[in-house]
Amino acid sequence: KNIDFNLGDAINPKLEASLGGLPAENDWLFKAEFTDRTLMKNSLSYDTYRKMGRWAPRTRFCELIIDGQYMGVYTLMEKVKRDGNRLDISKLTAQDNSGDELTGGYIIEMNPTGAQPAWYSAFPPVNDATTSYNVEFKHVYPRANEITEPQKFYIKSFIDSFESTLNGPDFLNPATGYKSYINVESFIDFLILNEFTGNYDSYGRSTYLYKEKNAKGGKLHMGPPWDY
Repeated sequence: KNIDFNLGDAINPKLEASLGGLPAENDWLFKAEFTDRTLMKNSLSYDTYRKMGRWAPRTRFCELIIDGQYMGVYTLMEKVKRDGNRLDISKLTAQDNSGDELTGGYIIEMNPTGAQPAWYSAFPPVNDATTSYNVEFKHVYPRANEITEPQKFYIKSFIDSFESTLNGPDFLNPATGYKSYINVESFIDFLILNEFTGNYDSYGRSTYLYKEKNAKGGKLHMGPPWDY
């Protein structure tokens, strides 16, 4: 099983520290490469994406022992999180509810895990003929228990408008079409990585999106990659 853990001690319950030479942080994951007999697909996929000039979680292979019991080979992995050393986007506080401050940064996940989503897409998934899952969106940053109502409304409206435009008759309009909503290059790079690696979760599961403030470009980005 995967082991999601935070670092802490009696003095500092939210301790940030470096593990395996990776940048210091509090949130980490021991990833069990349960369906991957090579144990390397996540690490190789993320490394490829970083070489494409984009951020992806850094990894370290390790042998895990818990309470004297050998658990096997795991991948120590950074989690997708807003951080200067991880996904470096603008901080969004509970006071940022208007103007440019409201427009970013956000991290959204598409992943039908059984947990209640923030909202559903108005459109069927690309593999609608072979799945019973709807397209779900979940809040990652700000977290679902921290995001304000204006922030919820803003990011949902932005993504809904993008999807409606992409599915509309004028989607190629250079001023008001889909390109006005997204960083096209990030979508291209993400599609290349998914197709190159043959990721069977592509586009509907374990898929992240993020958006910066309008003053910093304001476009919706696809990525970073997760769970290959």
